Amino acid sequence: MADRATWTASRARDEFDHLLDEAKNKGPQQITDVRGTFTLRFNPERAAESITEFLSKGLPDSSSH
Repeated sequence: MADRATWTASRARDEFDHLLDEAKNKGPQQITDVRGTFTLRFNPERAAESITEFLSKGLPDSSSH
C-alpha cells in the first residue's frame, strides 16, 4: 500500500468528494490542522440485515443485568 496522503483541513473541505475517493481507492488519508492529525479510513458497508431478521431476534433479556 502507498504512503498515506496528507491533506490540510482547508483542502480536505474544498475537495471532500475527492478525499473520500482517495480513502476508498488508495487507503487511509491524513488530514492535519492546528489540533493535530486525523486519519480518514474507508470501511466498506456490510450487507445490511433485513428488518425481518432484526425483529426475529427479539429484545435482549433484561433480567441478566
